[in-house]
Amino acid sequence: MVPNHRSWDYDLVKDVFNSRDRDCILQIPLSSWRDCDTWYWLPNAKGIYTVRSCYKWMDIISEPPSSGVWSKIWKLVVPAKVKNFLWRDVANVVPTADNLISRRVEVHPYCTIYNASPETTYHVLVDCPFSKQCWMVSLVGFAESFVSFGAWLDALFTQCSVDDSCLAAMVCWVLWQNQNNKVMRNVEGRVPQVLNKAGQDLFQWQKARQLSHFTQVSVDLNLGSICWKCPRFGWFKCNVDAATSRATARISYGAVIRSSEGNFLAAKCGSLIGNFEAREAEALGVREVLSWLELA
Repeated sequence: MVPNHRSWDYDLVKDVFNSRDRDCILQIPLSSWRDCDTWYWLPNAKGIYTVRSCYKWMDIISEPPSSGVWSKIWKLVVPAKVKNFLWRDVANVVPTADNLISRRVEVHPYCTIYNASPETTYHVLVDCPFSKQCWMVSLVGFAESFVSFGAWLDALFTQCSVDDSCLAAMVCWVLWQNQNNKVMRNVEGRVPQVLNKAGQDLFQWQKARQLSHFTQVSVDLNLGSICWKCPRFGWFKCNVDAATSRATARISYGAVIRSSEGNFLAAKCGSLIGNFEAREAEALGVREVLSWLELA
């Protein structure tokens, strides 16, 4: 505002804000009263903000899906990260293009796979032509249209069995991974790959959960093994190890630093691309850790 005047400082607003915010600001009418401005919370009759009034206001402006969908999500026999992902999808807080743009992040607004429709949660997981193909080919076979992902998921849980609902949750998870691979690495999967990964991940996870009973075996750590020994007083010791994977053509390494008292101080892990023998992988791991220590 112009000092001592009831008008906007057009030049200052133009220099500070973008065109959208500038137009919105300049459309705000200014009062002719000379009283000092104060904060006023509209949902409360006295203009005072309270948590209770905020919750009431959120209930009015939002249209949440039926409460049944929430309980059905948490009862699915799928990994916890998949349940959390579905919860964030229904709440519409995943970083899709429309959500990022609403938070002033400059990204491409359209679907990265077909580049024809705005990228929303519902579009990525249900309405995208690629997603529709996955649903039609999958054992679930559920591809009806709804106004939101929450409504679609609620209808799916109602019409499908528990096993099909679990598989559908995994398909949603892999579809999101496929979208991220396209954005981050420009790698796009195919329909059979998405469905096979969803089914295999679900099967392996459920099988692993069944192995809940293990035989307790007493082990003498000093027999036939190399035990960690404390360094001299005042010194630190850094242990490094590495592993190779020819299937993914990568090596992974890790390091742990401990004091002379055996206390944990720091750790480092990472991966490198390439096929190497075990000794070469360990040497590369030591090199990466030494570089990290120089910068620490």
